[in-house]
Amino acid sequence: MTLSAGRILAERYELTRLVGSGGMGQVWSAHDLFIDRRVAVKIVLGQDRPGSVEMFLREARTAGAVVHPGVVTVHDVGQDVDGTLFLVMEHLHGRDLAAILKIDGPCRVDQSLVWAAEICDALGAAHHAGLIHRDIKPANLFRTNDGRIKILDFGIARYTEAVSASASRIIGTIAYMPPERINGRVGDHRADLYSLGCVVYELLTGEPPFGSGEFAPLALAHLTREPTPASVHRHIPRELDVLLLDLLAKDPDHRPPDAATTRRRLAAVAVTIAARHQAQARPRVANRVEQENENAERARHERPTTGPAVAPPRRWEAVAARARAAGDARKRPPTNWLFWAFLTNVFLILATLHGHAGNLVGAGFMLCLGFAAYWATMSRVSRCFDERRSRIVMLWCPAPAVVGSIALAVIWSA
Repeated sequence: MTLSAGRILAERYELTRLVGSGGMGQVWSAHDLFIDRRVAVKIVLGQDRPGSVEMFLREARTAGAVVHPGVVTVHDVGQDVDGTLFLVMEHLHGRDLAAILKIDGPCRVDQSLVWAAEICDALGAAHHAGLIHRDIKPANLFRTNDGRIKILDFGIARYTEAVSASASRIIGTIAYMPPERINGRVGDHRADLYSLGCVVYELLTGEPPFGSGEFAPLALAHLTREPTPASVHRHIPRELDVLLLDLLAKDPDHRPPDAATTRRRLAAVAVTIAARHQAQARPRVANRVEQENENAERARHERPTTGPAVAPPRRWEAVAARARAAGDARKRPPTNWLFWAFLTNVFLILATLHGHAGNLVGAGFMLCLGFAAYWATMSRVSRCFDERRSRIVMLWCPAPAVVGSIALAVIWSA
């Protein structure tokens, strides 16, 4: 088959760029001239065999009847004037899981569970429509740029198998092929579940259950060997380990009965993982809060022995908030030191007046009251300001009384 960019299939689809090719065909990026949109066109071989065209059209139409967000949309199917069979699909942007595994390596457990659940949803819709994929593998699972997983090539595997020239007609990727198909049996929808188990195993460990290599050793391993549990390669929940071993059972009757059951078991594993993470997070949070409380309590009782003194907040509201947080009402800062400063000056002025009137007893009594008020002012100021500011306030506190006494003396002498 010779194809080149610029060729127009069925007078509608102009091929623009070769995306990929394989033994059974090619995939092209193309332009739909009727609707003016980008599409993907898959060109398939084998149209020269008797009945192959009818079978291809029938399988492609069956695949196109499956409408699900997880299945690539089939827009059209047909045959060009020279006999070229083609399948027109939606144009996807993103990477297939094979490319993701090659570049990024094994995936996180939670991400693998999400992707596996989306694949199960798509497989369930296809199986309900009577369609079996027969070639589930990372290269046929496409992750779009918006994070969704789509299954490619539904309906193509059966046609490819029918037109294959091999004697055994075993078509598919041997690393993901179920034992019944290796034995030559058609199998049912549970064959797709076996392949899904291989894919999830590779997402978690980076390798299929029996590795990759020559056909014969891998086929023998699928038929006779039990897979090594994925938990040997990395830490995963026991429930997920058991589910993978069930999916990889040699006997289809020992696998989950359908994709919906597999989906429910995946969801149960996800819930278990979330619960364990939450249970592990609680002690960490509790220990962190306890440590913060201990640090706060230690800082509250320890005072620095060196370095400059740290001035407490000047605003009484901040000091009051800190005192309330300490839970000690007795340490609440007073807000009435101005009142006592005022009384100090009043008593000193009264002492001056009594002394000028010759009432020495009254003057002495007022002086005692003035000193008491001054002491009360000093004790309150020291709890609201640092040492330097307290000295300044106490130095200027009796200044009004001193100025007033001097003014009275001047008046009396005049």
